[in-house]
Amino acid sequence: MENRAMVDEEITVGFDDEALTIKKLLVRGKKQQQIISIVGMPGLGKTTLARKLYNDPYITHYIHSRGWTYASQLPRKIDMLLHILRSVNVDEIENMSNEKLGKKLYKQLKGKRYLIVIDDLWDIGAWVDLKMYFPNDNNGSRVMFTSQLKEVAMHASPDCHPHCLRFLTEEESWELLQRKVFHNESCPPKMIEIGKQIMKKCEGLPLVIAIIAGLLAKNIRTQESWKQVAQSVSSYIVSAPKPVLGHTSTELQSLASPLETMFSLFRSISRRPRNPGAKGGLVIVAQKRFDGRIKACRMHDLLRDLCLKKAREINFLQVDSQL
Repeated sequence: MENRAMVDEEITVGFDDEALTIKKLLVRGKKQQQIISIVGMPGLGKTTLARKLYNDPYITHYIHSRGWTYASQLPRKIDMLLHILRSVNVDEIENMSNEKLGKKLYKQLKGKRYLIVIDDLWDIGAWVDLKMYFPNDNNGSRVMFTSQLKEVAMHASPDCHPHCLRFLTEEESWELLQRKVFHNESCPPKMIEIGKQIMKKCEGLPLVIAIIAGLLAKNIRTQESWKQVAQSVSSYIVSAPKPVLGHTSTELQSLASPLETMFSLFRSISRRPRNPGAKGGLVIVAQKRFDGRIKACRMHDLLRDLCLKKAREINFLQVDSQL
């Protein structure tokens, strides 16, 4: 039966070594249940790498049951259980208590070699709430999560070293920008110089490259239009120091200025109707209905913080942190 978790694979560049290392842990590691963590600052591609592994043909053949859920800064146990149960094809789970959902998940996974991904884990408490529902049958089952916080990864699995992502090199950044904008084609020679100027301003962050690439792909491919983008991407990106992993609030603050400048660039994009199958948008499809229609969407937390900041500035909305 087809797995229903909505985790479409994206174009990836620069993750080959990390992907191979983690893939070996997924299929050749200990028979005991093992926790694998992918750690890095916002925008480095943690979720993208997790998707790449989750959708790897060898992994999908080796693993009996795969599940995916999002934790986020304000995790809700019931939502995470429902996401996992739906991804492992369990139906008729509405209006059930956390305890009953947990028992149903345990029963569904018992005896199977499974891979469960918990994306964007901020609080170790969310992992503690769920881990009792993942049986350890010594059959090579794995739980993999992404997090911005190295201490969360160390607490969840003290014996397994976190896989910390790096920034892309200029060569990798240029390759990713070209593939996002031109797909299977190369950048026209007349656009290479200005294209590389734009690439350098992205400072090796895959998320920023993807956003800018989405804008460039929709613009008329002239030197003048790309120069306007280059001028507007923001000088802040060039001068901003790279934040230290683990200081999440500082990371978001340091990236807010460059992304705020870009907000004016991609504001027009977000107003346009998008093909649900298209990649590189601000909104990520999180779940689809059985007939392929979109059921739920989400947004990268870095972009969400930026949008909330802008919304407060213009008195567009207020967010109740208690909800």
